Amino acid sequence: ATELTEWIRGEVSERILDQKAEAFYEEHVAGYRDAVAGGKSVAMIREEESSRIDSLEDKSEDEKAQLKSAATNAIDTFLVPFHVPEQRRARVAVFSPDSYRAQVQVAEGDIKAYYDAHPEEYQQLEVRTREIVLRVPPKATAEQKEAKRKEMDGILTEIKGGVDFASVARKKSQDPLGKRRGGDAGYWKREQKEKAIADAAFALEKGAVSGIIEASGGLYILKVEGRREGRPLAEVTAQIKSMLTSEKAKELGAQHAQTFSEALTAKLATSGSLEVNAKLFKEIADGQKVALKETELFGPSGAIPPLGGEPALSKAIFALSASTPVTERVAGRRNTFIACLLEISSPHVPAFGQDPGLAKKVRELM
Repeated sequence: ATELTEWIRGEVSERILDQKAEAFYEEHVAGYRDAVAGGKSVAMIREEESSRIDSLEDKSEDEKAQLKSAATNAIDTFLVPFHVPEQRRARVAVFSPDSYRAQVQVAEGDIKAYYDAHPEEYQQLEVRTREIVLRVPPKATAEQKEAKRKEMDGILTEIKGGVDFASVARKKSQDPLGKRRGGDAGYWKREQKEKAIADAAFALEKGAVSGIIEASGGLYILKVEGRREGRPLAEVTAQIKSMLTSEKAKELGAQHAQTFSEALTAKLATSGSLEVNAKLFKEIADGQKVALKETELFGPSGAIPPLGGEPALSKAIFALSASTPVTERVAGRRNTFIACLLEISSPHVPAFGQDPGLAKKVRELM
């Protein structure tokens, strides 16, 4: 009985708090909600408040400044946190290169031709190094720099004394990725590293250890583990094939997107409703076996659920209208998209009961 009584008290208390929060919200936010419903942006509301205060003939400039500060604080407190900008929802045709890889054939001649055409990528001298790095902050004092130098001197002494370079790197290097691999930086070309590091590495023979090198990232000691005059075709065949396959799959996806776009242009009615055009969009996509994704409502900035961060697609969708309901082909981060507008949600300030999370936000203001 006691537990039930406590539960009832808790429920009643919560309801009372929610009622107070709703009254508080309506008192402070309702006016702004009406203004936004009338088509006014936050910036317009700020400007109107400022102009209204400027027109008060019975107030001094100091009083007007105080009123403007109070108005700005009220807008920032009771409008901005609850203002929902324009949102849109779309049906998106997704042309993913991964979907077309199985249809791509790459001939051995194509691989050889690419290899021969890119000597700078596959036939340059490369060195493989291990690195020990001590980071020196950009604004380090002379004393801090000297302390790092002494620390690196001690490390170099250890290595010259016969301690295994990889073991020292695992214990003392401050490069997280290299530290786990015993300082192994793999093979790299001269232009891939800072000049001071590259000059030192390419001057060393296999097995040799450098002195202390000062570079923008801090202090370095290098050991050259290997040197090679480029990479033979047999070693990079799989890599080139995968890359060419990706390129051809992307081209194939773009071709399918163009075919889909042309079909849309031929059939969609510019005078039709969003619902009619959305239905035709889906019928054409289904007929061409094009993958579709329907977004949730999303704003002009941020991610598009469920597609993630696609700023070019977001911009294209927010440029659509009832008379132009479908985008052109949009190049995304990896995929090509064509989108059809489904819904426009105007900017608004929700009523208290529309958003389950409002009660908590309002309570924090009370």
